[in-house]
Amino acid sequence: MKEVTNKLQEQIIKILMKKYPITTDELVKELGTRKYVVQTEIKRLEKEGIIALDVLPDKIFVRLLRRDFMFFNEKKIDRNIIVEQENLKNLKKNAENNVAYI
Repeated sequence: MKEVTNKLQEQIIKILMKKYPITTDELVKELGTRKYVVQTEIKRLEKEGIIALDVLPDKIFVRLLRRDFMFFNEKKIDRNIIVEQENLKNLKKNAENNVAYI
């Protein structure tokens, strides 16, 4: 389990847990900070193997590779709730995709 203590990294990871696909520019807008600062944190997260960049000719998408995070001052039970909610969403999506039409 990776513990995140940097507030900006925490915000980036939480956004990525909720939203994909998201470009680096959209991430900068959501965070409301300078592009250089966000790019620096993205490089750190990429170097640690937490995120990956999907580079396309006109856009760069940020993808979260891990979901086992413990945020600073966050209770473990809260993280488990987030993981359970994500699992339920995935189950619903899979159920919708597997519906047989007669």
